[in-house]
Amino acid sequence: MKNGTCPKCNSENIYFRKPSGFKGGADFVFIGPVTRSFTEVFVCTDCGYIERYIANDSDLQKIKNKWTKVN
Repeated sequence: MKNGTCPKCNSENIYFRKPSGFKGGADFVFIGPVTRSFTEVFVCTDCGYIERYIANDSDLQKIKNKWTKVN
C-alpha cells in the first residue's frame, strides 16, 4: 500500500493518514501495558482494505524486545 497500489484489488485509489497524536484515538498499538506506538494508516477506497504501519522506527526495536517472534 505504501507504493500506492492495493495488494488486494490492485487499485491505485489509496489514501493515507498520519498519526494524529491524540492519545484517545485509534491510530496506535500497545507495545507494552502502558506504552503506545502511533501508526500510519493506508486505505483502499475501492475495496476497503486497510494496512497500518508503526510510524516511529525506534518503536520497532521496542517491539522486538517485548513481543514474541513468530517462528
